[in-house]
Amino acid sequence: MNRSEANESLRALHKRAHAELQQLKDRQHRLERLIEFIDEYGAGKPKRARKRRQVRARSPSLLEVIGDRPGVRKSMLAMVMDRSPEEVGAELEYLEREGSIRRDGLGWSRADQ
Repeated sequence: MNRSEANESLRALHKRAHAELQQLKDRQHRLERLIEFIDEYGAGKPKRARKRRQVRARSPSLLEVIGDRPGVRKSMLAMVMDRSPEEVGAELEYLEREGSIRRDGLGWSRADQ
């Protein structure tokens, strides 16, 4: 291998290592946000007894979570609120029809944000 080929190989290796490092930093950032979210809305909070209530009665707490974390997904909402994904999905559909929330990529955000 001559000097030119060695330099080319090192540049390619550097580029791949830099790209992989950036992916790891991005993943770390996403995991840190997930941990903050769970700490704020899920972990360590006493679980409430589930009661059958009207959708409208639960809307403010769901809206609060969505407002604090724009783009949050239904599965995450269900997990931190200790509710079934179907129950959360039904409420999300109601709130979307009502105009309180909107789709934001794969998640949800408040319509007024």
